Amino acid sequence: MNIEKSITYIIEDQEWVSKTLLAAIISNVPILNLAWIGYIIEITRNVADHDPEPLPDWSRLGQNFISGLLLMLAALIYSLPVLVIAIFPMFGIFLGFIPAEENLQEYAAGAFGIALFILVCCIVVYAILLSFYFPGVMINYARKGKFGACFQIREIFDIIFGNAGEYLLALVVAIAASIGIGMLISAISLLFVWIVCIGWILLFIVGAVA
Repeated sequence: MNIEKSITYIIEDQEWVSKTLLAAIISNVPILNLAWIGYIIEITRNVADHDPEPLPDWSRLGQNFISGLLLMLAALIYSLPVLVIAIFPMFGIFLGFIPAEENLQEYAAGAFGIALFILVCCIVVYAILLSFYFPGVMINYARKGKFGACFQIREIFDIIFGNAGEYLLALVVAIAASIGIGMLISAISLLFVWIVCIGWILLFIVGAVA
């Protein structure tokens, strides 16, 4: 794995400034920011195809939006166990209907608390495992371009465990790179918002003075 290339390929693109600026704008627009996820999928596909300039342009905005939407749907399906478990605390309201005789409510509340603690631990463990597993889902989906590829567990495990050392290293590098890219996009977004605010302030001043 070429770590240096995996970090610097963005700024090696001749149009990286305009592409990153568009990414900053699109990633901050609700709903439309699904296209940003699709954009990352396209980058993943280009890297897998050994494209010398894997950073794509934004001409396929609609296609990227659909890709991002499908991947988010897959993420939602994988998150269903967490969502189901998250509903469990709602059953605590039924403790009030338990008769207060012989400290039954206290026993029920204690059992409920223990069960809730165990379920929270399960959620944490599942979330950690899913964060390790889901990049494999994204890679398989990027390679095949079909929604069903998100659930090809054997192929995804082959991606993860076929070369676990490089996969883990790539995951660490991706997290570090995403933090860096996120900071860059945040800075560009902040600059964009600042320019818009300055524009409104100037309009207000001009309107007041004129």
